[in-house]
Amino acid sequence: MGLGAAAFSSALGSILVAPRTLQALARDNVLPIPKLNRVLRRVRGRTGEPISATYVTGVIAILFVVGGGVDFIAQILSMFFMVTYGALCTVSFLEYFAGNPSYRPTFHSRWYLSLLGAVMCGLMMIQMNVLYAFLAISLMVAAYYGLSRTRKGERDLTAIFQGTMFQLTRRLQITLQKNQVEKSEGGWRPSIVAVTRFGERRLGHFDLMRWISHRHGFGHFIQFFQGDYTFAGETQARAHVGKLIERSEISGAGIFVDSLISPSFDMALAQTLQMPGISGLPNNCVLLEFDREHPEEIEETLRGARLAAESQFNVLVLRSAKYRFGYRSSIHIWVTEDNLSNAPLMLLLAYIIVGHPEWRRAQIRFFACLDSEHAERETHNLSNMVTVGRLPISRQNVTSVCCATQEDLEQEVSDRSSKADLVIAGLTAGALQSEKAEQSLRVFGGANDVLFVHASESIVIE
Repeated sequence: MGLGAAAFSSALGSILVAPRTLQALARDNVLPIPKLNRVLRRVRGRTGEPISATYVTGVIAILFVVGGGVDFIAQILSMFFMVTYGALCTVSFLEYFAGNPSYRPTFHSRWYLSLLGAVMCGLMMIQMNVLYAFLAISLMVAAYYGLSRTRKGERDLTAIFQGTMFQLTRRLQITLQKNQVEKSEGGWRPSIVAVTRFGERRLGHFDLMRWISHRHGFGHFIQFFQGDYTFAGETQARAHVGKLIERSEISGAGIFVDSLISPSFDMALAQTLQMPGISGLPNNCVLLEFDREHPEEIEETLRGARLAAESQFNVLVLRSAKYRFGYRSSIHIWVTEDNLSNAPLMLLLAYIIVGHPEWRRAQIRFFACLDSEHAERETHNLSNMVTVGRLPISRQNVTSVCCATQEDLEQEVSDRSSKADLVIAGLTAGALQSEKAEQSLRVFGGANDVLFVHASESIVIE
């Protein structure tokens, strides 16, 4: 008698609850067919009895009873109960980590209990029946997409995941800052920030940054807008940045794009140097650029390079050409006697660039232009650096070149690197500060795109 009464009570509860649940789903436009939602939300009488929903639930119940035994029905019912409880526990767990002030539930639960509940529901579903578990989850996903189509603009899982990622990023950055130690000689990776006026019109430095930041580094690309800050100016700047973000997505660039409004380029760069790195660690490189066809841009670039070098940043200056890195098949590195300290950074940058898929077939050639009594020893040390560092440069591609004067060097570069897709050359601190600094960025006229490198850090290739 007890079992009979319990079964009758459960059946009566299901008859009362199931149609109203289906009616509520139809009112919320959860079902993907609008006409079906209109039919199921129909009511009769003052009390709003869900007649259409009752008929549908009755048909579903009869079909399941006729189609299978008690075990089959129990598995189906258990699946939907488990997927409902599992979804509630998952949302509760994610909302806790998202830290959204709008999430203020009447009943509070511990995050680890929510996580345990979600995991246990998933395990029980798999243990009962893998196929039914997959079908139940698929129906839940379909219901979610139905809601997202009919209720656009409302908070959904995207907002929850964004909040969760925000909290994880915040905690990681705080942990990195607390555990930050002194810079070591090995394990260096580039964290580059670029400031430019020509974010939309010239993309050579944008491409260079996305190649360097593809896997081994971090990139922060800032487009500078000259003028006093206003809200209208900020709105316009954001519109320009939106176009860069679209290009970033199309090219698959893993860099952060931003804008900065400032009265002058020097002031903008000074503000940029004080920004924290997007990776949670400080920036260590500054990327600047000018067009070889517009030498009037060199003066501003030099001022920025000097400021960055005085602030102990590694300086990268790209001299862009119409060549636009050619076929991305060759990188030539030129090291002179006064640029030996820049060689490790130049080699690492070349290695990082060829790690990008667009440079996967590129070869690196290393030219040591030394003219002193220690030339042979220095060439051997450079070659040994390549070997010990396991860099993808064969011994045949390490060449010693005799250059007695700057004119000899210019001629050698013109003869050997005129068809190179990228030339990497050193830039000394003395050259940056000298009165002839502008001439230091005009050298190698026979080459195409040239990346000048000044290393403020002492980098060791291991």
